[in-house]
Amino acid sequence: MSQWRTKGMPTDDLLKCANCGGEPEWRDGSSTTPYIRCKSCGMRTGSSRDYEKLKRVWNRRVGA
Repeated sequence: MSQWRTKGMPTDDLLKCANCGGEPEWRDGSSTTPYIRCKSCGMRTGSSRDYEKLKRVWNRRVGA
């Protein structure tokens, strides 16, 4: 079981999914560190113990 607890972490500072526009959510990996993923399409960040880094990665938008 993961020692990281993301349940109840706010998502109001996370942008909608860059792939589909869906809502993001914090997740505790069953055997990994936390990550952020889209509730609709499943797109996700890598895992990290650094919550601020995860937010930066999720909110980063690459220009086309």
